[in-house]
Amino acid sequence: MKLPAQLLTILFVVAALGLTVWLGRYHGAIPVGSSTGKVKNVEVAEFPIQEQGPYGKAVIGETTHDFGASVLGAKGSHVFVIKNEGEGPLRVKTGKTSCSQCTVGRVSREDDIPPGESVDVEIKWEIKAPNDRFRQWAEVFTTDPDLKRIELVIEGLVDQTLRLAPEGVWLVGDLSPTEPTVVRGLLYSRLVDTIVLDKFECSNPSVSVTWEPVSLDLEEVKEKKAKAALSITATVAAGALLGPFRETVKLISADQGQTPVEFQLFGQRSGPIEFKGRGWNPENNAVVLGEFPAEKGARVKLNLYVRNLDGELEVQVIEQKHNSAKIQIPPTGRVLGKSKMYEVEIEVPPGPPVMRRGPDAEKIRLKLNHPDASEFVFYISYHAL
Repeated sequence: MKLPAQLLTILFVVAALGLTVWLGRYHGAIPVGSSTGKVKNVEVAEFPIQEQGPYGKAVIGETTHDFGASVLGAKGSHVFVIKNEGEGPLRVKTGKTSCSQCTVGRVSREDDIPPGESVDVEIKWEIKAPNDRFRQWAEVFTTDPDLKRIELVIEGLVDQTLRLAPEGVWLVGDLSPTEPTVVRGLLYSRLVDTIVLDKFECSNPSVSVTWEPVSLDLEEVKEKKAKAALSITATVAAGALLGPFRETVKLISADQGQTPVEFQLFGQRSGPIEFKGRGWNPENNAVVLGEFPAEKGARVKLNLYVRNLDGELEVQVIEQKHNSAKIQIPPTGRVLGKSKMYEVEIEVPPGPPVMRRGPDAEKIRLKLNHPDASEFVFYISYHAL
């Protein structure tokens, strides 16, 4: 092909492309996927954006609503307002949400919204998951070509009505045999303005609990952003049994809408009687036998050290929770300075398979002739397979 013919061909192609663009812009839609740039009648969600203006303009004052603090299981709703500040009509419809906890309750109108008028979008939610923070979103679509999608966010703090500090476990340390042991904590709420306690419950009569209001200006209370707070004082009377001290305290509110709050008192009462040896766990005051064949049983020997006792240790009574063990303590002990050591044999006889661990561990109570330790409690933990 000669050069003039090539130039004519190129000019023809350019002219044809220009005509196509002109026809698409002024006489119809250009198909999705065209490389000509912005196309205004491509569908967004359920809305086709009209080919020519005037267009509505979606204006919303807020896209995030913080409900503050609320409890697990609570429900709520909030209305977002979208105003049309454009020159043409505006339409609004709902889209999807981030999860099942957040739904678009209603859109006040789905017809054309004239300039200057508004539409309400109500978002409803329910707090189903125990997360510290709640944040979910729902979307709406509009016919505003500059704001086709709006994400509406609901967020806040998920909290318990009542909280304790410290939470869970209160350490009482080494309990005194002659003086009460006292520990203190804080019961507070970030949701309610008043906390009213009715009573406390504890199975151990040596434990007592009192409470009194505290100022919200205290630094500790400010840090927790509390609306109400009580100072909690737990007292363990002198003379607790030897060994580990584990008791559960339940605080019960007079308000039926406030669930009870529990905490554990953990400590230890040291004394003149002490076990030592393989398998002995001093933290739990337990003999840990582990797993063994049920038809064979298990046996262990421990050293029992006794101090501050004139004469020999006498075991007056042995009480058992399940009567599953045999305990033999010799009548005489070996003198070691100011102490005596008794070699104690503990046996779980052959029998049927059974698990004695945790709350079901065998509980042994020894009643003794010792003036400073009339009772000694320990446990036997095992699993007979």
